[in-house]
Amino acid sequence: MILTGILSKDKVNEYLFAADVFALNTAYEGLSHQLIEAVEAGLRVLTTLVGGNPEIEEQITKKGYYGHIHWFTRDGVEDYFSHIKNIFQIQNNNEEAARRLAGVNLFPLGEMLDGYSDLFRNVCQRT
Repeated sequence: MILTGILSKDKVNEYLFAADVFALNTAYEGLSHQLIEAVEAGLRVLTTLVGGNPEIEEQITKKGYYGHIHWFTRDGVEDYFSHIKNIFQIQNNNEEAARRLAGVNLFPLGEMLDGYSDLFRNVCQRT
């Protein structure tokens, strides 16, 4: 997560197109331009079921963006995180395949996780 402050429209677009996911936790929305822009950027969205958000889902579904918006409800959150898990699994598989192809594996995931586990265990024992 990056807190940026005010950004130009071009910079916002850079962040949107670099992102994997978009979450908009809001208690009120009239017509969320951010939501529309996130979907147009190809992102999956997790947002609240308020204001104009359901209307936006209805409109973008008509345009073929079915399943891009998930709601902050028990089922919606589970669906959303299941999708995110799949995204990261695909990315991980692609990275591992690229490393194998290049004959390089500088940061094996298992070794890194074991190392972090040991580090945190040591830190906790000292405090």
